[in-house]
Amino acid sequence: MDEKFDYQEERVIKEIKDRNCKRVLLQFPEGLKKEGFRIANYLEEKTKTEIIVSGEPCWGACDIALDEAKNLGADLLIHYGHAPFVKNADFPILYVEMEDNAPIFGLLQKASKVLSKFNTISIVCSVQHVHQLDDAKNFFENKGKKVIIPKKMGYSHYNGHVVGCEYNSLKAVANEVDAFLVIGNRFHSLGASLSVEKPVYLLDIYNDEILEMSKLKDK
Repeated sequence: MDEKFDYQEERVIKEIKDRNCKRVLLQFPEGLKKEGFRIANYLEEKTKTEIIVSGEPCWGACDIALDEAKNLGADLLIHYGHAPFVKNADFPILYVEMEDNAPIFGLLQKASKVLSKFNTISIVCSVQHVHQLDDAKNFFENKGKKVIIPKKMGYSHYNGHVVGCEYNSLKAVANEVDAFLVIGNRFHSLGASLSVEKPVYLLDIYNDEILEMSKLKDK
């Protein structure tokens, strides 16, 4: 079992029961598909509902398996790993955002050394780390930095939340900051680096490093 992420099993079970679902389709991004059958078996055991795992690729919050759910005669599509994105869908969708429970304090300490030359920084993150933004902000403010968390814009669901297809919230504060720190992965930090002229650093949870993105951006 992957205990790093919160799959919100009890919330999902309650939703399935409250909606009286007979058949449910689960959709996972590529990196989480390995947990699909474990989750499906657990949900079936707890709800007595038929649970199907989508085998189709999922490339983001916009890539919702609506046609597949309809064709299967499902009553509900449960989409894991992203914040709500598709609006006014003609089919019930339950988004399970899946907080990443990995501690970040050690990486914040590393980042404080790398970012020591900047007075004002903006911190953003993928949806799995939204719950850690305030901790990161407080950490750097205690180090004497001015910290800006961008207001949500475009497809962002939360303040400080970045999605892969647009970075308008970063652009809106670019003139107010010296650098950006992205908590998450290379995909979102590269997108951020391509979208703004200011230096972008990745607090890479998965490789336990702080990465300055200019070389990857140039490549």
